[in-house]
This record gives sequence, C-alpha cells and structure tokens, in this order.
Amino acid sequence: MEEIFRETAMAYCNGGSEEQKQDTKKFFNFLDKDGDGILSMQELIDALNCDNEVFMKFDRDNNGTLDFQEFITLNYAAAVNCRSKFRHNHSVFMDNLSLLEKQRQSSLERDPMESLRKIATTYYNKGSEHVKQLVKEFFNSMDINGDGQISLHEFLSFMKEEGYSQMSNPFFFKVLDKDGNNILDFDEVLMLYYVMRSGRRFCEGCGCFLDGMYLTCVSCFETDAHSFCICFDCYCDNKYIHKHSNFLDNFALLEMKRQEALKAKKAPKSAPQCGQYECNLSGGCGIHVLFGVTVECIPKESE
Repeated sequence: MEEIFRETAMAYCNGGSEEQKQDTKKFFNFLDKDGDGILSMQELIDALNCDNEVFMKFDRDNNGTLDFQEFITLNYAAAVNCRSKFRHNHSVFMDNLSLLEKQRQSSLERDPMESLRKIATTYYNKGSEHVKQLVKEFFNSMDINGDGQISLHEFLSFMKEEGYSQMSNPFFFKVLDKDGNNILDFDEVLMLYYVMRSGRRFCEGCGCFLDGMYLTCVSCFETDAHSFCICFDCYCDNKYIHKHSNFLDNFALLEMKRQEALKAKKAPKSAPQCGQYECNLSGGCGIHVLFGVTVECIPKESE
C-alpha cells in the first residue's frame, strides 16, 4: 500500500506543469538549510513543526534523512490530507503568490488599449450633443474621400497637416486599429479624439504611446508648457536624457497635487492685524476671521 502511495505521489509530481515542479524543488531547497541535497530530521521539524513519527514514516530507507523523492511523497501526503479537511465546489487551488503572478501575467496579455476605448466610448455616449458634433466633425476632417473610413494615408496626412508629429507614424495607426483591417472606423477615431483631447503622452525615451501608467518630470509639469513623460522601461534602464531627476508616476503625481490643493484650502487666510490696522467693525479684525466678513481695514497713521 505504501509503495502504491509513493508511486502515486511521483506520478502526481511528474504530471504537473513545469512551474509546479519548480515550486516543489524551490520548497525543498528552502527546507534544506545546509544545502546538502537532503533533509535532516531537525531541518524538517524546525520548518514544519512536525514530530519525529512523521519524519520516520517517510524515511523509506531509514537512513535518518529525506531525499527529494521521499520529500515528494511527504508533500503529496500533506496535500491529500489538506483536501480531506474541507469541502468546496471547486478543486483547483493556488497559493496566494502564484495567484497574484497569474493575474499579473493575465493583465499583461490583455489589450492595453481596451480601457482607453471603454473610457472614450463612455465619454462620447454621456457627452452633450455639442461634444458628439465635435467628434463627428473631427472624423469628417480626416475622411478626405468621404467613404466613411480612415485609411493610413488619410491618417498620416491629417496628423502631418495638424502638426501632431509624434502621432504621425504607422505604428500608432496600428495601435488605434483594433480589428487590424488597416482602416479606422468611427469608434477607433473616437478613441484618437479622446487621446488628443485628454492630453495623453508619448514616451520621450522610446517614443511609444503611454497607454497606462508612466512617469512625469515634476519640475517640468509645474513650470514648463511641455511636460516630460517616459515609460517605466526607459526610466528603469535610464534610456532618456533630461535636465531634471524628480519623477513621479501619473497616479502619484495626481495624488501629490490633490494633497497640495487640500493643504492650500485648509491654510488660514492672512488677515490684517489689529495692531497695524484700524477696523471699521467693532471688535477688530477678529470678527472678519470669525465670520468671514470682508471689510476694508484702514492702515493706522504713523505716529
């Protein structure tokens, strides 16, 4: 019976994905504190808080250590034992780190422009008739031959004529062309309109369109007419040339500006001091501050 259980454990391990096999090996190496390729009784007890009986049960050759195959049997037994302790409708489980990584990879595989398309569509649907008319006029101004669709030639001609040099390239046209049919329909041009109106940026390092999170130079944002924005890859790899070094991602920058606005709002307004001014209300300038009354305070004449 024990031999069948060991064979089942090995089959379960060998039939798993490469990621699962690597995770099992990593766990074994984590327990193997001295790195000798085997687990001593003390290493197992210290890590898993188990008793000697458990160790001896899986020490098949009774040599006082567990090799990797013996550990696989122990690992499988623990998994089987855990499953028998609860009832649930589903059988697929993942540890929290693996689940987060899977979600991260899934987000990377999604179309990064999809969120912008949804925002642009909502912006149009909830907009006023004036906004909708502006979008239609924008589309018609690009549709040179009036066939109800925008070709690459029409797109490039419009961008060049309007002075949008960063957008005037075939790569950005492909970014907008969701269905890949080499033309832009009204919905795809709608997203372009939203991108232009909302001030979306291109990376100053590699020139890619910044569709999600990016970094902005705080100094240029506050003082220059043109803000300096770069993608995370260019920022991490120092693939940019700029005179300032203070960068924040777009969400952090927005929060910083919000906090500054709140701080300014809460700051007490400066009021004339009664020692320097004569008030035309009884009680002096304190009344102005207390009730928010705006009155003229006359400077005292110098004695």
